[in-house]
Amino acid sequence: HLDVFEAMAILGPWPQAQWASYLLPQLTGETQAAARTLSPAAMMDFPTLKAAILNGMGPTPEGYRKKFQEEVFANNEHPRVIAHRLWDYAVGWLNQDATTKERMLEVIVVDRF
Repeated sequence: HLDVFEAMAILGPWPQAQWASYLLPQLTGETQAAARTLSPAAMMDFPTLKAAILNGMGPTPEGYRKKFQEEVFANNEHPRVIAHRLWDYAVGWLNQDATTKERMLEVIVVDRF
């Protein structure tokens, strides 16, 4: 949801200094609770607000998907280290709760190389 919000704000174009004031009234539940952990001044700083929301929500399947797809490898990194990291991201993304998902993990990791 934050990615969509940011895209809309950029396309708006909304002044970045006001993004937090546009987002805050829309927050509910866990995202609102995360925002309330901030001081009023910090709450009005969008990067700080976004970080608090993401930290308060914990890892999400979408976050793992994004990490999986955007992972950049160092030239000197051992392939097993890369595969292990990708595997962890894929498990978080797909929740590995079915045999078919295990098979998907194998396909995704092999495809990523």
